[in-house]
Amino acid sequence: MSYENYDPCFPDQPVVDQYLPVWAKLPALRSKPAFIWAEDSLPGFQCSSLTYEVLNDSVQSISSQLALSFERGDTIVILCSPGLELVQVIFACQRAGLIGVPIIPPKPTFSNNDHHHLIRVLSQTKPKAAIANRGYIAMVQEYTKLSGPENPLSHLLQRLVWLSVECLMENRISSNRSLHSPYPGCKSDEVYLVQYTSGATGIPKPVLVTAGAAAHNVRLARNSYDLHPNSIITSWLPQYHDCGLMFLLLTIVSGATCVLTSPNSFVNRPRLWLELITKFKATCTPFGLNRSSICPSYGLAENCTFVSTAWRSSVQLTDFPIHNKLLPSARLKYDDEEEEEDQMIMVIVNEDTNELVEDGFEGEIWIASSPSNASGYLSHPSLTQEVFQSRLKGSFSHERFIRTGDRGIIKGPERFLYVTGRCSDIIKPENRLETHAHYLETAAFESCTRFLRGGCIAAFEVHGTMIAIVAEMQKSSEGKDGMLGRICEGIRDFVMKEEGMQVGLVALVKSGNIPKTTSGKIQRWLAKDRFLKNKMEVLMEMKFSKEQNDEFEKSLRTNLMIDPRERKKLVLYSNL
Repeated sequence: MSYENYDPCFPDQPVVDQYLPVWAKLPALRSKPAFIWAEDSLPGFQCSSLTYEVLNDSVQSISSQLALSFERGDTIVILCSPGLELVQVIFACQRAGLIGVPIIPPKPTFSNNDHHHLIRVLSQTKPKAAIANRGYIAMVQEYTKLSGPENPLSHLLQRLVWLSVECLMENRISSNRSLHSPYPGCKSDEVYLVQYTSGATGIPKPVLVTAGAAAHNVRLARNSYDLHPNSIITSWLPQYHDCGLMFLLLTIVSGATCVLTSPNSFVNRPRLWLELITKFKATCTPFGLNRSSICPSYGLAENCTFVSTAWRSSVQLTDFPIHNKLLPSARLKYDDEEEEEDQMIMVIVNEDTNELVEDGFEGEIWIASSPSNASGYLSHPSLTQEVFQSRLKGSFSHERFIRTGDRGIIKGPERFLYVTGRCSDIIKPENRLETHAHYLETAAFESCTRFLRGGCIAAFEVHGTMIAIVAEMQKSSEGKDGMLGRICEGIRDFVMKEEGMQVGLVALVKSGNIPKTTSGKIQRWLAKDRFLKNKMEVLMEMKFSKEQNDEFEKSLRTNLMIDPRERKKLVLYSNL
């Protein structure tokens, strides 16, 4: 039996929800806020909170209501708005033995083309019911009433039992269940959550997460970040999946306090995040201001969320080493045997041969089998076998690994791991070294920071090995037709100078055309598909022949030979 890192009197629990009644009965923690919700308002912000005792009672009441209406193992799609109600529903589904599928609720008018993921979720997970806010349910019912019988979304919505979160909160059911009563919820080997991949490299896939895997994963994160009951977590991330959901679980296993606010509030007023850090004296947040507090980390849905961090509480690094402008996401040299047992084992593999590569060479990141691994993809047995049951050639052929689809490299005596990009996004031009799309995108933006939107540029290959760059213009610059051609040429030129890559096509599109995931990652595969199908609002498209690029590269080399100091000179087109 392993014990909490802050108090050996309290053994680890097999699932996250079982920590709640422990803390709720403990005098030192029962009245302490588990979650605080900060609603942005002027002046300042309004806060509401849930203590551990109140949260546990609420979860018990809601789970009892759900258990009366559904059977163990039934699937519930959770469409609640961000907030404390969503937190309670997520834990209540686990305690009721149900499989929760929390997703960001699309606008119930379903008129702005953001409902495709909802159709995917309802079709694949086949939920028995949906939990949402009362007003949302009313609008959904109005939508289905006005929709024709041929509408596939309307048909899926009508098949659901709709439960309002307000009713679940109002209909309190008391429980006499003691701390030592058998736990009624999801067992450690039972699936309690369907978490979708981000969609950064392909259509989002449903990942099956057991309650035990989630508990192991957040305990690993708790130990890695050195969290405890005095920790204050601050998060504006979406609470439905990945890090946003992990912060909820991490709070409970640590006995900590988590201050939450909505992503929209942060986007509308980023200063709110700084105000929350200051007011609540946060010790853990999506990004640290003190250099010694920055925790570069790595994770993915197939491993619940967390995989590793380069940060160590025992080793305060004020400056992490850098590889090609990247910070490390893991430190694979461990201080002692005990610490190594608590870490994920990762290796770098040649994805074409399944053989290990030496430190200093790039390859695909593979994660060794561990209790944190998810169980696979829902209704995708062959893909599950390929991704979750991969084997190395050679001496490690008996071990199983998860293929992450991410590229990485291990460097230095500390064996720092750098995540360099996605395998599917690698650019492999003919007769040149391969590179990652994000380097070309960064160079493209730096060519004209005044008129291009940062983080809204996609690079990919078309027609074989031709490099194409599609860049969003800032709204204020979309009507300036006279300079668009010069911006296209500037992108081609600067990418060649900085990255040594010939760009065959540059397209400038209107703001909002580059598709992204809910967490803001560029969906290059979808950008390529939409561009080739003429589904983007193109302001200017310019092609460069191989002869033109060869001539420009030749002149560039000549200039650099004449004056080597020009090699790194930044030629910005901000004066256009």
